[in-house]
Amino acid sequence: GDVVQTIEWPDPRLRVDGLPWWNEVSPNLWRLPQRYEGVVPKLVYDLSHQPTGARLRFRTDARSIWLNVKFPHIAITIFNMSKQGQMGCDYWVDGEYRRAFTPLAPDGRFCFFDGLPQEQRDITLYLSQYAALDIVSLDLSDGATFTETLPYALDKPLAIYGSSITQGGASSRPSLAWP
Repeated sequence: GDVVQTIEWPDPRLRVDGLPWWNEVSPNLWRLPQRYEGVVPKLVYDLSHQPTGARLRFRTDARSIWLNVKFPHIAITIFNMSKQGQMGCDYWVDGEYRRAFTPLAPDGRFCFFDGLPQEQRDITLYLSQYAALDIVSLDLSDGATFTETLPYALDKPLAIYGSSITQGGASSRPSLAWP
């Protein structure tokens, strides 16, 4: 791969969607802020540390992209779901699914792509459904531009209260979850 430029986490050019309290919980990928601990049921609060439905979006002309992450717990805890369904992350390029990655160790550097032509692309990363993760950095090929992508067509989020199906239970990959 290319010489690398590192984008430290969090970076304002990385658009974070699906985490309504992002400004309060950053850099954590939590769906509820810490002030809800003891206010909502313990199970609900614990599940809120799993970033189901969260997406990172950005625009770049990088020839190569890697994501550096840490998974505090990589044990399979749901026996009717694959490891990919629980802990994997999916990335999409220009609105098309490209591939998934699943952690094999607590720390990892995952390659989205390496050696593509240098042209502008919109990247969306769907985060894990049933595993907390911490992002360390995003590495891009040297000299690549890196900007925030366009917002979604609707400026207001849609909030849903539901069961494990709403959480993404039994979907095989994060981008296939209900959120």
